[in-house]
Amino acid sequence: MAIRDRYIYPTMEELSEQILFVMSHYALRSVIGFGVGVGANVLARFALAHPEKVEALCLVNCLSTQAGWIEWGYQKLNSRHLRSKGMTQAVLDYLMWHHFGRVKRLKLHI
Repeated sequence: MAIRDRYIYPTMEELSEQILFVMSHYALRSVIGFGVGVGANVLARFALAHPEKVEALCLVNCLSTQAGWIEWGYQKLNSRHLRSKGMTQAVLDYLMWHHFGRVKRLKLHI
């Protein structure tokens, strides 16, 4: 039996508690956290459980829901596009949507 068959991925709460071990290893009393996606979610949970250990947070896209089929399809399409054509405007638009939601363009007329 391979390790991947026996391994149980930690819960979000268990991941957030692992931050305490990292802080202990580096002798940190408090942290300023930066997180995107799952990292942001883990940091938010850590801050709720241990507010005295968090000085500040910068969190982007810390949703706790799973991606839907449409987002999965966009990820596959854009990763294939990145490999074949590099960073294009379509990929950049997808990344902006993925991290920040629908972006409305603001045109300033100066």
